[in-house]
Amino acid sequence: MDYGDLLSSAWRITWRHKYLWIFGLFASGSAGCSIGGGGPNFSAPSENFPTLDDPAGSIDQVVGFLNTHWALIGVIILASILMGLILFVISVISTGGLVSGSADAYEGSGGSGLGQAWSEGVSSFWRLLGMWITVFIAVGLAVLAVIAVIGVPLVLVISSAEGVSWPAVVLIILAVLVFIALAIPAGIALQICVNWATRSIILGKSGVFASLRHGWSIFRHNIGSSLLVWVISVGLGVAVGLVVNATVIAAAIPVIFGFMPLLAAKGPILWVVVGLVSLIVLAGSILAKATLTTYFSSYWTIAYLKLTTRDHSEE
Repeated sequence: MDYGDLLSSAWRITWRHKYLWIFGLFASGSAGCSIGGGGPNFSAPSENFPTLDDPAGSIDQVVGFLNTHWALIGVIILASILMGLILFVISVISTGGLVSGSADAYEGSGGSGLGQAWSEGVSSFWRLLGMWITVFIAVGLAVLAVIAVIGVPLVLVISSAEGVSWPAVVLIILAVLVFIALAIPAGIALQICVNWATRSIILGKSGVFASLRHGWSIFRHNIGSSLLVWVISVGLGVAVGLVVNATVIAAAIPVIFGFMPLLAAKGPILWVVVGLVSLIVLAGSILAKATLTTYFSSYWTIAYLKLTTRDHSEE
């Protein structure tokens, strides 16, 4: 695999097909919501609010507040759950649209466009959801199995002794080290296989279990390439994170010094400047997350296409 072409192609797609940034924004989970509005003033203690001086009275006040405003609290909770579900659905669809759009762009069709990519994301929604649920259940069962195999004997050994002896301590440490030694490579392999399976669902129209088998097959037949793709992805992510953090710190220093005269003035201009700076930082953060998510998704998609093409040519 030409890894230089892999990196450059992912950036070329990210830069030329900016409609993918919309999918990258939501697939990255950077979109959120908050419920604002007027609320109680906690600037000074009041007899209307709980205090630590009278715990029993505080509990009664909290219960009274809940009884009085239960309908409003219920509406807020339901609205939050509904908004979370909507954003989750959009996130899953955006994942499908992002992979589909970047694959079309790489294969020379010029990009499928926002509408077509969204349709591809919608069509793969249930299979993606089913795959993630299956992986979640499998990981949960694996953890329970580890607890049963390692944890239960340790508990029996410790409970049977009069106190925690040195052999028991050594046994616990060895068990933890063995678990870590097994969990790290297993987690890396699982992450890679899920990345391949995700693209098998979206691009190959595979079912849930067929995609997982395909993802494992790609990894098993291309262990070296798969691990190198993962290592480059992690290293690139760390490097980008360091550059972004260094840039933010470098940009913040003159801003902080520029704020000092305004802090002394305490006039309306202070809040105007604070609002503008906050909007700029928020916009920059959203743009960076959308761009980086698009890039790394395109990176994995192109790697998948290269590996599957190579596998087919070798058959």
